[in-house]
Amino acid sequence: MLPPEAEEFSWDDPRTTASLDWIFLISSLNFSFWSDKRSSERYGVQWRESRTSGDKDGERVQVFTGYRSLVAAINRGLSFFGSGFLNDRFRR
Repeated sequence: MLPPEAEEFSWDDPRTTASLDWIFLISSLNFSFWSDKRSSERYGVQWRESRTSGDKDGERVQVFTGYRSLVAAINRGLSFFGSGFLNDRFRR
């Protein structure tokens, strides 16, 4: 049984198609971010400290590395492009 189709990605309902697309994309790309380097030498993504941190004016940011850099990059894409970013048709 497939989950209901969602118009927008939502952290509040993990049963949506967009949520499953997010999990699939993260799981598919996860291997790319393993590294033996020290944290200061790794690829990093600057993004919100948490998904609920601040508004545009007072937003706190940090640099994420490793697996969390992948999650931060995907979540940045979601904020700029919406849930269509998760759909495989968007990435073609």
